Amino acid sequence: MRCRRMLIVLSLATPAWAASEAPKTLSRERQMAIVAAARNVAREEDTFAALEYLHANADARQVVGLYSMLAGGTYWKDKDLPRAVAFLRGGIQHCLRQAQLADGSDPAAAGRFRGAAKAMAYNLGSFTWPGWGEKSIEVTRADQAVGCDAARCTLRLARELKQDDKPLANAHWLVGAWQLAREEYDAAAESFERTRTHANNANDAALELMARGYAAVTKILAGQDAPAERKKLDEVVAALKKLGTEDAKIYAPQFATVLKVFGK
Repeated sequence: MRCRRMLIVLSLATPAWAASEAPKTLSRERQMAIVAAARNVAREEDTFAALEYLHANADARQVVGLYSMLAGGTYWKDKDLPRAVAFLRGGIQHCLRQAQLADGSDPAAAGRFRGAAKAMAYNLGSFTWPGWGEKSIEVTRADQAVGCDAARCTLRLARELKQDDKPLANAHWLVGAWQLAREEYDAAAESFERTRTHANNANDAALELMARGYAAVTKILAGQDAPAERKKLDEVVAALKKLGTEDAKIYAPQFATVLKVFGK
């Protein structure tokens, strides 16, 4: 789904190392070869063997991007959510452990590892959210529990890293999306309001409208004056279409899908 692919802003989650600390660069061809081989190992043996293969062919910094490439290919190409979840969890844990090891000696590297962990946690929270209505992907209750936890991790790391308003807005949106899925409507409304505030601070009109749209969706699903909220939602969709940016075109149709998935 193109709108989903753009909305979650998938990242390779590769830290931008300073020149003095950068690992030896793997060529794009070498990265793709390692990832392709790891996917085969996962199919023929198990996911743990695949992760062992990654670490046997890259150092602790090089492997960060490989984790995300492996998870992304497994999800988008293989449509294999359980393995994608396993790979992202492995990558997140690797990054958080490396951050801990670097805390005392290299705070900058520790921050880059945590930033990569946060990017992977965001993708994990998104991949497992049922609100996209992906027909080719089955999201189990266990997947959803992992995804909700990953959303909380995303927000925690965004705060620890003191990130700017836009990534904070996206992190609050992801938490709100999961609260919406769990029918925690009051909490979701608060998260979407925080999304809106950070989007305003970032001067991101499309993101601010998206937050307003999800706030209306939340009230519709909660049964709070649905006709009035549907009118607000229609106004948001019209404003997004008028705005006409790439992000606005992506956000506008998503509300109808969410309402359909969650039953109203």
